[in-house]
Amino acid sequence: MTSTQPAALAIRTAASRTIEEARKRVLRQYRAWQRAIPIVVEMYQLDVPIQEVKSALRNAYRKNKNITDLKKLDILIFQGHAEYQETLNFWKQQTHIMTFLKKHTQKTFELEKVEEQVKSPLKDTNLQTNIIEYSETRQKFLKDFLSGKP
Repeated sequence: MTSTQPAALAIRTAASRTIEEARKRVLRQYRAWQRAIPIVVEMYQLDVPIQEVKSALRNAYRKNKNITDLKKLDILIFQGHAEYQETLNFWKQQTHIMTFLKKHTQKTFELEKVEEQVKSPLKDTNLQTNIIEYSETRQKFLKDFLSGKP
């Protein structure tokens, strides 16, 4: 296991003066994340290809590409660095990383498919039809039985 050094990843919080400066800071942060992905995959023992994690990170950054307000950009930069520091210091758990990946990945994981089936087994239309038919047959039987019909 890797030992953590919180101060080694600390940066001074600073406000961007121009959009270009904020853009440079975002790119610097994005590149740092890209370089750290193989380490993160190994540290958290993720059973996900590195390229898929990189794709999820790229999608997360592209989601905010149209933001031009400097204050919002600075907040996002600060939050991104906080996530970076927490991730590399191993202050998160594997579920936190997987939640991020599910949120920002276009490909669905096998685990997600299994979870859907466990949560809602009635998504299968044949199963729904069978349950409804069984329920109707049971109701008819009880109605006939209680009314004395053979």
